[in-house]
Amino acid sequence: MTVRNSLLIILFLLITFSKIQAQFFFESAIGKPVQVGQIKGAEDVAFDAAGNIYVASGFSRCVMKFSPTGTPISQIGSGGNSDGQFNNPVAIAIDATGNIYVADAYKSQVLKFNNLGEFSGFLATYGSGNGKVNGPSGIAIDASGNIFVSDSENHRIQKFKSSGDYDTQWGTKGQGDTQFVTPRGIAVDAIGNVYVVDLGNARIMKFTNNGVLQNKWGSYGFGDGQFTYPNGIAVDASGNFYVSEQFSQYIQKFNIFGQSQGKFGAWGTDNNQFYFPKGLEFDKDGNLYVADRANDRVQKFTSAFVYSATIGTPLGDEQFDHAQGVTLDASGNIYVADGYNHQIQKFNSAGVFLTRWGGFGTGGNGKFNVPYDIAIDGNGDVYVVDGNDHVQKFRSSVVLEILKFNGVAALARVILNLTSPGE
Repeated sequence: MTVRNSLLIILFLLITFSKIQAQFFFESAIGKPVQVGQIKGAEDVAFDAAGNIYVASGFSRCVMKFSPTGTPISQIGSGGNSDGQFNNPVAIAIDATGNIYVADAYKSQVLKFNNLGEFSGFLATYGSGNGKVNGPSGIAIDASGNIFVSDSENHRIQKFKSSGDYDTQWGTKGQGDTQFVTPRGIAVDAIGNVYVVDLGNARIMKFTNNGVLQNKWGSYGFGDGQFTYPNGIAVDASGNFYVSEQFSQYIQKFNIFGQSQGKFGAWGTDNNQFYFPKGLEFDKDGNLYVADRANDRVQKFTSAFVYSATIGTPLGDEQFDHAQGVTLDASGNIYVADGYNHQIQKFNSAGVFLTRWGGFGTGGNGKFNVPYDIAIDGNGDVYVVDGNDHVQKFRSSVVLEILKFNGVAALARVILNLTSPGE
């Protein structure tokens, strides 16, 4: 055999071997799918005529339907860019015939579904002209079927007829009467008056059904009748209105004259506590439902502010919402950047869940805003990049300490939060 032939044979074997090495075959998967009734980012809540409860689950990019007693029934929509899919559903309203209207802030659309949850068209799509929307964040329907939309980034309110045709609008950007800076929540009382949360001006504005200003209340601050980040609003049968304070973590009540009647709630995860409360709605019996956004649930209260029930359950261990990055340590343990759950999940080399840490936050200290990449150095230290535009370092000793206390999640998170920031 000549040297030339020998080289050709070696080259052939190398090419063949490299091709064999490049073939990959599915072996196993890590993670469990989201189940009906699990909520991630409770944005808003609404009811149909039968008392069924609908929750806009922003981070899960769908609407969850529950029975009047809170039993999960079905899921409407899914994440995606096709018609009838969501990117960030933030507001929901249901008309007398059961049609469901959902505002998607990121896609700048208001979608319509029939009473079976089937997509049936758009009420509005992106733009700045009549009947167009930009970042819609609130929907309300009056007794005649007229539909009102908080067109947030266009700084106006738009009114549509029950047929879906554009009717009228009011508002421009500013601080004057009938002006808004990013209007958010919107509600209609029993006689058709329209209440708007004017977020950027820290006030509530009341209009007639056609946009004539009747009154306005509030200013920036932490006192009674003041607001720091008002978001959701609902009006009860007596004309009292309630406003969610998203960053102050409580609900304020006002009488029909706009006078403060007190507040309830505080920051936390227990009953009667909130973590970014948003949408509010009353059922036919006068119970108030609060979309407790970052706690991934809806809380039900009596008219006396007494906690009554919780609707929905959060995503659990081994469930991902937009897994963004993955890496392995020297022992083969697997770390997953669980983007929209704002956490890191850790599995052993066999894919068995070990622990998780994080949670939503913008200030670091072990909290994340959509972690999207993760790496581990030779010392076992973990580095995480997230949407807050910074990198957090978690020392390997912290990881070991978490494993030592595996199963005591609260203690693990406390230890992590105290020692996680990298120098």
